Order: sequence, then structure tokens, then C-alpha cells
Amino acid sequence: MRHGYATVALAVAWIFAACAAAPASAFAQTYPDRSVRIIIAFAAGGTIDTLGRIVAQKLSEAWGQSVFVENRPGASGNIGAAAAAQSAPDGYTLHLGGQVLAVNVTLAPMKGLDPVKDFEPIMWIATAQDVMMVPPNSPFRSVKDLVDYAKAHPGELNYASLGIGSSGHLATTLFSDLAGIKVQHVPYTSYSQAVTDMISGRISLWITTLGGAVGNIQAGKMRALAVSGRTRAAQLPDVPTFNELGIGFVGDCRQDQRRHDPHPRAARHEGARDCAGLPFHRWWTRQARRDARARDRQVGRSREERIVALSAMQRRRLR
Repeated sequence: MRHGYATVALAVAWIFAACAAAPASAFAQTYPDRSVRIIIAFAAGGTIDTLGRIVAQKLSEAWGQSVFVENRPGASGNIGAAAAAQSAPDGYTLHLGGQVLAVNVTLAPMKGLDPVKDFEPIMWIATAQDVMMVPPNSPFRSVKDLVDYAKAHPGELNYASLGIGSSGHLATTLFSDLAGIKVQHVPYTSYSQAVTDMISGRISLWITTLGGAVGNIQAGKMRALAVSGRTRAAQLPDVPTFNELGIGFVGDCRQDQRRHDPHPRAARHEGARDCAGLPFHRWWTRQARRDARARDRQVGRSREERIVALSAMQRRRLR
């Protein structure tokens, strides 16, 4: 996490005090005076769920009030996001999520849900490296082994993710594009079922956030082949990065916390701003565009070619 737990608790309380409809001084003196709910749009057991429970525990200790997690998985994170958006805008329902709030607008839009209008960003809580894993009995000992086999047998291998637009889905799509291979997508709503199928060998590979997977890797239940990011993961010092293997795959999964705000254009405290003075969602969109242009330059692809590739991907998803 980029911030200590005390900093997380103080920052959340401070931004609520600035954004609430009640006078700031009165709100700061009384908030919270009852239980606070954190909605997590994914099943229990994953990285975001683990992170949310840590945050909930520390907030409970700091505030002296119960802060509890409610898992609302499904529809690539939209079900949980919609539940949070439809809650009373009083600061007692929070939404902790990752990049799905940004990508679902395009990949899996939901009628009546607009992350920009329905939520007020509170803070960017953490980043996490992704890790590529294969089952323990897999014949693949390296990324090269996997890529060579996938090129010789297109469409034969499959991969797990926690739904369309999840970090695993986007990361594997990017990896497949960079490596020039074709693999079949198997989305899950249950993290534990994905783990079971991965360990048993029903799933060929899985790119997921490292935090939720490192225990199974260290226990020998899964085999790590590579990690994202510019440096190796401290927990897996012997596992190379994709960049080391010649695959221009630099990225992380981002988690942020938000509250439902019915008037997002109302006066906002500067504390709710981050990232070069921009609101988080605007910075995120700008950064995503920059990353896409950088990858295009790296692989020698024009903007028009990228648009064609994205359109083809969207048509395949809709079929």
C-alpha cells in the first residue's frame, strides 16, 4: 500500500468531512456515529477483498465504530458498483474497487450507472503487481514454453479471470496481443472456484494480482512464470518480469475507494484531488491513453491499426 493505515483512516475521514452535505465542522465532529459499509464488487478471497478487509479493520480501530465488508460480485463489478451508487449519499456506504469502474463504461456498460457522476473519489489506496501462473503439473516452465505451444496450437489453451474488464482479463488480452497468441477466456464469479480449477489443471494459465496468489505459489500449488511491473516482486525474487523476457508488459492493478455522491460537480475540497491536480478518474483516463500510445509505438502500430484491433476485439466479445 502506498499509505500507512493511519494515513488511510485520516484521509478518508477528512475528505468525507469536506464533501458531505452537512456543515464540515459538524460532520467532522460526529462522523461516523454508526456502522460504515464497504462494498467490494468481487468475491471473497481475492486481492481487493483482502485489501478491503484490512482497511475495514484499521478504520474500525481508528473510528471506534464497526466498518464491515459486503461482497457483491457479478457483472464484472457492475453489481457492486450499482449497489453502492444506489445507496444513501451520507458517507456510510463506500465502494472499494479497481480499474473496472473505468473500463466497464466501454466494455460492459450498465444502464443507469455512471461512475463519473455517481461517485466521488476519496483516495487511491494501493497498486499491485500481476503474476502469470500455471498449474503445478503444467509442462510449461517458462513464458517461452507457453508462448511456443500456444502459437503451435492456437485457441487450445484457456485462461481464468474474475470477469470481463477485470485486471486478469485485460492483462491476458494485452499479453496475448504482445505475444501473438490466441487463448480462450473463462470468466469466473467465484475466486475460490478459479483457484480450484487452476490447481487441478482445468485452467491453463492465469494472470492475476500477486497479493491473492502469492500464498498458493509459495506453497507449490501454482507455478509463477512472470510478473508485471518494472522490477521483480519482493515476494518472488526468482520470478522474472515480462520486460526481462522481452515482452513489453509494464503495468499494475490499481485500487481506489469511493463514496456515492449525488452532486459530483458541487464544491469539492482540494483534498479530493490527486495526480497532477486532476480528479482521479480524469488522471486515470489520461494515463491509460498515454500507455496505449506508448505500446503502439513499441510494437510499431499506428492509431488506426489499434482502433481496428479494438473494434475486432469488441465484435468477438459480442458474438
